[in-house]
Amino acid sequence: MTSARIGPDPRQTIEQARRLADDLERLLLNGNRPTASDLYNAPTIDCWAHTTAASPALIGVLSGHPLIADGRIAVTSNLFALGPSASQPWARTWSRWYKLGDPAAPAQSPSNSNRRWPL
Repeated sequence: MTSARIGPDPRQTIEQARRLADDLERLLLNGNRPTASDLYNAPTIDCWAHTTAASPALIGVLSGHPLIADGRIAVTSNLFALGPSASQPWARTWSRWYKLGDPAAPAQSPSNSNRRWPL
């Protein structure tokens, strides 16, 4: 009998879910905002907009991401929390924290089908 799998490595998925749950719980305890250390090494997503695929996510131009080159347009993993903050807007996705730069103007949104964005 074959056992069910959750992603490529179930232990990694469980650990990632625990980190997300811990972060969401801390958001509740810290007045719905991440700490400075949460965002210290977080990549920045500029010209960002909400997008919907199977679930809410962000799309935008990345910088400081550990796996994606600076200046590339990318869609994040599932979006779990989004915090407007005067000092540092932020987002928490399935995989990581993001610092949010300037949002995209509606006509500039990478998810706008009338606009061609170089990938």
